[in-house]
Amino acid sequence: MTAAGSSRSPRRRSEPEPLDVHDVRPSAENPVPLRVLCLEDAPTDAELARRTLEGAGLEIDMTLAQDRAAFEALLAAPAYDVILADFALPGFDAHAALAMARAAQPETPFVCVSGVIGEEATVELLKHGADDCVLKDHLARLPLAVQRAIDDRARERALRDSEALHRSIFVASPDAITVADLEGRVLLASPAAAGMFGYGGDAEIVGRHLSEFPAPEDEGRALTDIARVLRGEPWGPSEYLALRADGTRFPVEANGDAIRDEKGHPTGLVVVVRDITERIGTARRLQERERELAALMSGLPGMAFRCANDNAWTMRFVSDGCKELTGYSPEALLHNAELSFFDLMHPNDVAAERSETESAIARGEPWTTTYRITTAGGAVKWVEEHGVALTSRTGETVLEGFVHDVTEQYEAAERLRRASAEWRRTFDAMGDSVSLMDGDGRIVRCNLATTALTGLDIDDVLGRPCYEIFHNAHDYLPGCPQRRSTASGRVETAMIEQDGAWLRVTFDPEIDADGHLTGGVHVVTDVTDLKRTEEELRASVGKLEAITEGVIAALSRSVEARDPYTGGHERRVSAMATAMAERMGLDETSTRCIRIAGMLHDIGKIVVPAEILAKPGRLSGVEFSLIKAHPQAAFDILESIEFSCPVAQTVLQHHERLDGSGYPAGLSGGEILPEARVLAVADVVEAMSNHRPYRAALPLDATLKELEEGAGTRYDAAACEAAISLLRDEGFTFDA
Repeated sequence: MTAAGSSRSPRRRSEPEPLDVHDVRPSAENPVPLRVLCLEDAPTDAELARRTLEGAGLEIDMTLAQDRAAFEALLAAPAYDVILADFALPGFDAHAALAMARAAQPETPFVCVSGVIGEEATVELLKHGADDCVLKDHLARLPLAVQRAIDDRARERALRDSEALHRSIFVASPDAITVADLEGRVLLASPAAAGMFGYGGDAEIVGRHLSEFPAPEDEGRALTDIARVLRGEPWGPSEYLALRADGTRFPVEANGDAIRDEKGHPTGLVVVVRDITERIGTARRLQERERELAALMSGLPGMAFRCANDNAWTMRFVSDGCKELTGYSPEALLHNAELSFFDLMHPNDVAAERSETESAIARGEPWTTTYRITTAGGAVKWVEEHGVALTSRTGETVLEGFVHDVTEQYEAAERLRRASAEWRRTFDAMGDSVSLMDGDGRIVRCNLATTALTGLDIDDVLGRPCYEIFHNAHDYLPGCPQRRSTASGRVETAMIEQDGAWLRVTFDPEIDADGHLTGGVHVVTDVTDLKRTEEELRASVGKLEAITEGVIAALSRSVEARDPYTGGHERRVSAMATAMAERMGLDETSTRCIRIAGMLHDIGKIVVPAEILAKPGRLSGVEFSLIKAHPQAAFDILESIEFSCPVAQTVLQHHERLDGSGYPAGLSGGEILPEARVLAVADVVEAMSNHRPYRAALPLDATLKELEEGAGTRYDAAACEAAISLLRDEGFTFDA
């Protein structure tokens, strides 16, 4: 060691010299050497101090300063762990050294080590900040003095840091923090307290009693809680209504604890208050949301679920829809109390369902699966499951989803698949020639009746225009319905005499959104027999009205025979329409016209294949096009019959609507005959009131609603009023 130099002492010796003092920090707690700045003009004394400290089990890194200049220079270095200073040095003493140390390294402990120092000097040093004074002839005290000085300074720093931390928390906390005496008077209030309770600053709160802050109805309970705290009992969290300075109320949550002295006696209390307005609002919104969700779940036709991602899919939530879907109560499946959801699955579907679900979970994607379940009553249902895997806050994977009954849809899809397979057979079984054409008028598909009518094979028909196939011509015939339909955009029909036979040719165009023709359906019907019947009717009508009525009835029955599901429809429509006409005060001619038109309004369906008329499901576009052609077909049959009123026109227009949405011509308003307006309403009422192959009869309320909503828009208002009156006021019913 040299003056004003630094010397690293060796590592702690394995066998330190024995000491009389044993209260020194164990070596395991001092893995880093203790940095010591020693102000001593006698190097031997410094070395003795070092050995004394090492002998106590401390590892020492000592730097020696032998005069004022060296000491001052070393103080500029990083702070030392402790400063040891001789009391008296040439031209320099411990008082001056202490002042310099406090200025340069105020946190470093300062211990005076001197051969001779009086009591007065010792007190003076301690008064000015020295941590201890040790006489050189009592150097054994040095390790304890150093350790105590270091520990005291560490405790002071910890206390200051703790106070600073608590002060920061006190100032920065969004909660209101108040400190009160044993009488409940506020001694200290955080800035948040003033803001929360609406005061200008914490000074306006200090001195107030804690009882001033709760609302009157909660004041007594709050004071009881305060008294409980002072007795050593816990307080909070408790909720109260609080008062702001302006008298407004707001909900708070309060916690309190007693402040105690070293003997455990209460000296005051601290109260922490939190404004829970937002929390309560959030809770209320959450409760409302949960109620809405529960109501939604209860109204959904299926079962919502949440389950563990385990082998049994252990259910943790099952909605009330479980009962309707499975026949089991939610409690039976919750936590798999009575059975697991896998127990409900059809055995043949379990493996596939597991595989699809696990694959989707592995990909991190939602899944939609279809499988069968067996209900508590033994019924087998097809269900569709929509699910997703989620990660909970604890990191667990849970499965959530919704299962609903798709038995009807599945069976409908199966029927559709079967129908698709059967469509070709049905198409080929039609007695009428049906061809599908592209936008250029060339045949792209046809049925076997077309080949029978033309005598050509299907391959010879496809790709050629209709006039070549059906008429052996080189261009369209005059009045060709296909050409007329292309121009009008509507279904067009023509009666063509060819080789002694009568053909009824109908073309229903396919028009895209831009109004361009993209193709159409071409139907050719051999109506030779029908044409002869028409001629016979024309000859007999003028002879005898009774015969006319008989023929009318016979024709009506002929339609019923082809469509047994709507048997009696024309008769019932006629009766309803006649009653409406009489209630509306129409003249005898119009009433008779309506009655006859009602009996014959669906005669055009005689040209519609019976398979379509009796089809129980939804019609295809082609099939519906054939159905829509029946008013025109009826008109073609009836127009040449010399009725005394516009029966044929009335029948032609009975599917037209005031707003132009009807067919076949899309007429609107005054373009539609009054008789046709009455017949249209009667036709709608009868159709809704009776069974059809594709649906059951609708209730009276539905029929009345349709008339009330459509009056003046789709249907004639006076006709609707008459029908509503007959149904609602007079109890009109249809005879079987």
